[in-house]
Amino acid sequence: MATTKLQKLTIERFRALNHVEIEFGKLITVICGKNGTSKSSVLGIAAQIFSFEKDYTQNTDIKSRAITGAAFQTEFKEHFRISNTFDPPGSMDVKFELFDGYTNSKATAELALTRRDETSRPVVRKNSTAGPGGNASRNFTHPVIYLSLKRLYPITDRDYKLKDFDYLQKHQNDFISLTNKLLNKTSSAATSTSGTIQSAVSHGQNGFVA
Repeated sequence: MATTKLQKLTIERFRALNHVEIEFGKLITVICGKNGTSKSSVLGIAAQIFSFEKDYTQNTDIKSRAITGAAFQTEFKEHFRISNTFDPPGSMDVKFELFDGYTNSKATAELALTRRDETSRPVVRKNSTAGPGGNASRNFTHPVIYLSLKRLYPITDRDYKLKDFDYLQKHQNDFISLTNKLLNKTSSAATSTSGTIQSAVSHGQNGFVA
């Protein structure tokens, strides 16, 4: 299967963003700027068109989960605080261009705000991979891990609780080995926590990161 890649994001309008085009690199894209310049908004928008619950080409459910057991998808409220007054339907107009690995083809879609049960929420529109008669309002199949601003909490202010995640219990050696390979470390143990942030880290036997 080919790799799904987001290629271009065009934000016609959403809050302070108007007529903004962003082309993504083949390997990595860095978005930088001062506080309040909508960097997090761009990331939140990009995360919204993906989910990892179903392979629509095979019509089969996907059982994969993150190490913490969570789904590879975040809720819109984790990215934005939506106001029913200032974020009405029609106030978001975003267009996407990407390569879809499941259909092995170039694809396009749009993202817009709609209202359901008196609450505004984003909905994918015109998913070009749906085909005639298909559900053009579905997300693209791809895992996403969105790192919220909680990661910026001061370490001393975070609430930590040791928690054994099922995946880490079953695959601890693989987790440590892969972490060592990616980060050039020599860890021999791993610990997982819940609380402010759900996370897992590999480290030495004395508790220090190797």
